Amino acid sequence: MEMGGSQQKVFDELKRRFVEGPILVAINCMRPLHVESDTSDFATGAVLSMLYEDEKWYLCAFLSKSLNDVKRNYDVHDKEMLGII
Repeated sequence: MEMGGSQQKVFDELKRRFVEGPILVAINCMRPLHVESDTSDFATGAVLSMLYEDEKWYLCAFLSKSLNDVKRNYDVHDKEMLGII
C-alpha cells in the first residue's frame, strides 16, 4: 500500500517525534552499548544506553520491576542479574 502526501507527512512527523528527547533512541548494534543495573531489597532496574554519533550516551531501553517474595530472598548478585536479564 502506497501512502499519499499527507499520510507520508504525518508518518515522517511521527518518526521524528519518536527519536526526539526524552524518547528512547533506536539501537544500532554497531555502536557501543552500556548496561547499568541496580537493585534493592524490593525492586530491580536496568538501563541500556548507546554511544551516539555525537559521542554522548543515549537511553535505548529501561526496566523497573518489583521483586516478589521469592526473589526478595535472592543473593545480591542474583538480584542484580535480574535487571540485566
